[in-house]
Amino acid sequence: MDPSTTTTATIFGVRLHELPSWERLRQACEGFLDGDHTFRIFTPNPEILLLAREDPGFAEVLNAADLALPDGSGVALLESLRERRRVRRWPGVEIGGVLMSLAAERRATVVFLGGA
Repeated sequence: MDPSTTTTATIFGVRLHELPSWERLRQACEGFLDGDHTFRIFTPNPEILLLAREDPGFAEVLNAADLALPDGSGVALLESLRERRRVRRWPGVEIGGVLMSLAAERRATVVFLGGA
């Protein structure tokens, strides 16, 4: 992902990117799938950000993301208030759907990591 095309913000020490549209999300995901190494996409919600505030190691992992998009209405609302304009919320499940569709078209391998 070309960092010059995203706006970044920080909440509790965790860097978040911003994408303005579904098309930009699709382009970013296509770029990741065209790449020759593993990429990490995180969608921090308020609970994740609170955990990162208490655990610098966890914040470090989140900051290693190639793309970290705000999930949760509270995160998007906070950023919208800070920026004085609407900042889009990106639910992880929707990003997963885009990735899976693109990967299926390309017969690419995708790994989802997380959960209990």
